[in-house]
Order: sequence, then structure tokens, then C-alpha cells
Amino acid sequence: MRPELERFFFLDEDDRDLIALRRSDGHRLGMAINCCTGRR
Repeated sequence: MRPELERFFFLDEDDRDLIALRRSDGHRLGMAINCCTGRR
């Protein structure tokens, strides 16, 4: 189960670059959640 969770909840460099562009902590958190929950 752990490898499957890591696959869905790991933020790669591209994800982190997108997140860094957001202005506030709340927006960055929301973007991180969107990056992880939108994966299949």
C-alpha cells in the first residue's frame, strides 16, 4: 500500500515549481492538494 500512496502523494519538481508560484500559504496548500488528488 505504501508505494501506491507515495505515487499519489509525491510532489515532483514540476509540481513544486507550480506551487511556488502561488502567493499565500493557503493558495500553495490548495495547489499541492490539487496536484495530488488529480492523479490516477
